[in-house]
Amino acid sequence: MKTLSGQELKFIVWYRTLTTLERLAVNYWLTTGDSRLIAFLREHSERLQRFSYQSLPDCLYQSPLHRG
Repeated sequence: MKTLSGQELKFIVWYRTLTTLERLAVNYWLTTGDSRLIAFLREHSERLQRFSYQSLPDCLYQSPLHRG
């Protein structure tokens, strides 16, 4: 079993604070690389306003899900 990095744990804690719609936007971006839904929701969501692509754990960029 892999030990999670501090960055990965921070992402998980943040992700769990999101609403279903916000999680959908993040999941959509991770699977398609298309950030338009996140960009739209950022205008209405404090949690997504704190979202930073640079703060995502490196493992998400290496994931086969991320294509962008």
